[in-house]
Amino acid sequence: MASVSDLEFETLLRCSRVQLVPDEASSIASAFENDFNFSRFLRLTEAHGVTPLVHRSLRSTCWDRLPADVRAVLEKYANANTGRGLFLTAELTRLLKLLDGAGIKAVPFKGPALAMAAYGDIGLREFSDLDLLVRIDDLEVVQRLLVSQGYKPRENIASAQRSRFLRQDCEQGFKKTAAGVLVEVHWRLAQRCFGFPLDLGTRWNNLVESELIGCRTWSFSTEDQLLFLCVHGAKHLWSSLKWICDVAEWIRASPGLDWQSAYREAAAVGSERTLLLGLGLAQLVLGAQLPATVRQRIERCSALQPVMNGVVRRLRTLESPGTFEVARFHLARKSGLGPKLRQAALLAASPTATDWASKSTPFPLLVLRRPFRLLWKYR
Repeated sequence: MASVSDLEFETLLRCSRVQLVPDEASSIASAFENDFNFSRFLRLTEAHGVTPLVHRSLRSTCWDRLPADVRAVLEKYANANTGRGLFLTAELTRLLKLLDGAGIKAVPFKGPALAMAAYGDIGLREFSDLDLLVRIDDLEVVQRLLVSQGYKPRENIASAQRSRFLRQDCEQGFKKTAAGVLVEVHWRLAQRCFGFPLDLGTRWNNLVESELIGCRTWSFSTEDQLLFLCVHGAKHLWSSLKWICDVAEWIRASPGLDWQSAYREAAAVGSERTLLLGLGLAQLVLGAQLPATVRQRIERCSALQPVMNGVVRRLRTLESPGTFEVARFHLARKSGLGPKLRQAALLAASPTATDWASKSTPFPLLVLRRPFRLLWKYR
């Protein structure tokens, strides 16, 4: 567990797992015998999207020791999350059947699919939208089908920028306002600026057929899913404990995981450090069990330790990173001067969805404007 002197944060980490370690369970119970700041604890719990796990852990350890108002807050939040999760899962299965009927193979990831595969329960993971991965050639048909179901594009991409948007970006949102549902349609797993040049071509032919609440669906291999979870967390600078929980629970739920294959696939696209960072955080923060060879790789990569320390600090304080911290984080994911320079150039020059929506701004100006937008965002 992270070395921190913060009782509320330490307790949060102990509670944020599906299976409690026996001695951790006793530590959770004893924490409330001290001067415990429940307001801060609830604030951290909500900010990190782990209320369902915390609710479950406390119910199984020391529920009666909690103040009545704290129990009420946790109970209400957990019940609402389960209800919302079931509603979104029903909508997901409906859309999957619609796409399947049109001959489109869509892979649901994160959301309900991840909740069932890693946590074993829809209600134990928070998610507020639905994510689907489709082939880029199927995007137009997918958009038409979503629009026919009452969804509207979240980003109105200027037609003149559309082709570049598809080459540079990775997703487009579609929202059904009346139902409060957002569907994010992905054609790759990360924006070009992230530096994750994974070709999904062959993987489409090797999908594993599975089932989600009675609906036929598809998923990638266990090893690919682990890499994708680490990429997703890194895209967001690991700013939420929930994303570290995803990695830790995926590892726990995948005893047959081929670690050598996972590392080899990551290294093939220059993302071995991204994988090791996610695994290192899962071990450091949540005690995930890693093979000795993986632990040794993490320890040998000296650039990762300061990055992990920075992530833990921000998790504890809920601070946002500054410009240089963001740059340091992404550069640490690459080894060698050439890849680092390429990563810096990609980050500095890649337009955002807001930029793409501009109907009058020429593409070269979008690129030139990007560094100034970054400086303003992370000032």
